[in-house]
Amino acid sequence: MSFLSMEISFSSLLVLSFLLFLQQTNAITVHVVDGIEKNNPQLIYHCASGSDDLGKHYPKFKDDFHFSFKRNIFFETVFFCHFWWGQKNIRFEVYRETGACGHETGGSNKGICYCFSSLLVLSILLFVQQTNAATTCHIVDGIEKNDPPIKFHCASGNDDLGIHYPKFNDDFKFKFGFNLFRETVFFCHFWWGTKDAMFEVYRDSGNCGAEGGLDSGTCYWLIKEDGFYFAPKYNPPASELIRKYGW
Repeated sequence: MSFLSMEISFSSLLVLSFLLFLQQTNAITVHVVDGIEKNNPQLIYHCASGSDDLGKHYPKFKDDFHFSFKRNIFFETVFFCHFWWGQKNIRFEVYRETGACGHETGGSNKGICYCFSSLLVLSILLFVQQTNAATTCHIVDGIEKNDPPIKFHCASGNDDLGIHYPKFNDDFKFKFGFNLFRETVFFCHFWWGTKDAMFEVYRDSGNCGAEGGLDSGTCYWLIKEDGFYFAPKYNPPASELIRKYGW
């Protein structure tokens, strides 16, 4: 065997040994802790990766389900969990080397991925869903002399609520739940003869969301001759209506 061949073989063996050493020493432990004190209905979750099925689990409050694995030197390691709580469910990655509990949180460096915070957020969000299960948006025609007639069209990124031709005092309303993955936005386009206006009637972080509707679960819009009035409660007195937009 030539000196060059021996050098290449030794280098290859050294690289392989180093990679195996990294794989052996860099083990990751993922903890999934039940942070829902009143665990009724029963929380259920199922965790898996592309190679390993960790089965279904039925934890009690503060139960710590944890599993360990070693880095894959050839493929990115990804574990996901699917959670069920009564009629609610959510699925997300509890570990990805370049994302959740990996590169983003330092878990891949420290060797610990403690997902109580993720479950705590889930608990809070599910609690919000349970106690404030849906937001109701009301759009009321407050123009008594409805000539020319009002017309409006409401939609979100996922739902088209169609075109409506209300009469005086008609209350068009729609409900929607809290979206765990992205911000909910509904807009409406209004026409009244030669006038028209278009704006967001609901956004989590804005109109009827952070401004008050998210807390009350009610988003109330009243159409009038001089514009659009808002209140975070159903059928509010005139003193509580705020003019938000004009024609």
